[in-house]
Amino acid sequence: TLSFVPGIEKLVRLIGAPVVTARIQNADRVYPRWAQKVRKGRVHFEFDPPVQFERKTPPEEILAYIRERTTLTPENSRNWPVTGKNLALGLTNIVYACPSCGGLESLVEDKSKIACTACERAWELDTSNQLNSLDGGTSLTVTEAMHKAQARFAQTWLQDTARYEAEGIIMESEPLSLMDQSDVDGVEIATGRLQLTETELRMIDSETQWSLPLSDLRLVSVEMTRKLWLTTQDKVFEPIMPKESVLKWLHAIQHWKAAAES
Repeated sequence: TLSFVPGIEKLVRLIGAPVVTARIQNADRVYPRWAQKVRKGRVHFEFDPPVQFERKTPPEEILAYIRERTTLTPENSRNWPVTGKNLALGLTNIVYACPSCGGLESLVEDKSKIACTACERAWELDTSNQLNSLDGGTSLTVTEAMHKAQARFAQTWLQDTARYEAEGIIMESEPLSLMDQSDVDGVEIATGRLQLTETELRMIDSETQWSLPLSDLRLVSVEMTRKLWLTTQDKVFEPIMPKESVLKWLHAIQHWKAAAES
């Protein structure tokens, strides 16, 4: 379960309408977050009776109720059999570092398998979202692999320590297109590589100069699996990344924006 949008408990109190919480069982297997295609299997919806909160109800009590009634974990979920092919395609978007050696963007997908080009460890993904070791190493769930990747990255929050110390570059992307998605029809405004520094995001190798101070960012989010949205007060920008993990960029930008504001 992802984090809630900040202020959801205040919205509940403001509107005053009854709250109906729900859970979708087995969806993590039928249509996992990274999947490019839906697998075949049963999905079960559960709805709770409406609950009416008074305006004087403490916000933390409302938030605790919503979190408890909507949170699912592998331990408390109901599961049914699922079938599918090419299960690992898209997986490196969320497991962006090797769970064995920590190599950033070192994992390569091959149908239902992933392998690390740095340490040569390999795993095969099954329909229960378990990564089974193919070389005698450690097997683990996708959730465990995702948390390992994030923990490895969080040790430095840097793509290349030497480059950061020499040039102040925290991250640099693959070649991409930068879109202005503020209107219904998105407009390409630059092409090149996206760089992150301690103070800004900027495009390089581009005929069009573009930069965005981290202080101007109101929200950074990942939508529909691979859409990285950079939202200011009046604009929404989207760097279209062909292969690189947008979740890695989300975590990095969130960290360095918070660091700049502290």
